[in-house]
Amino acid sequence: MSYTIVDLDSLESTSKAVSSYVSYMDEQMNNANKIVSDMSRAAWQGVDSQEFCEKWKQMSASTSVFQKYKNDLSYFADFLGYAKKRYETAQTHASAVLKRV
Repeated sequence: MSYTIVDLDSLESTSKAVSSYVSYMDEQMNNANKIVSDMSRAAWQGVDSQEFCEKWKQMSASTSVFQKYKNDLSYFADFLGYAKKRYETAQTHASAVLKRV
């Protein structure tokens, strides 16, 4: 009989690492948003400032590549957590079956 061994700890630690990275990305983007906002209100005026701020808003929008990437990472982390639970259940059931044989 063939079987697959899954390292549940690796699935969990990878899920947590990816989630942590997404949180870090959020934190860094929030810092950058504050800097751009402060800069555009205080010292940087004119057409180039307005154009830059418009592009920055586009990059921060929910449809931007950055946001899609961040969402994909979140989904990946969630999937790893789901996979860990499923494999854990499967291994528990397999162990119970083997004990009966």
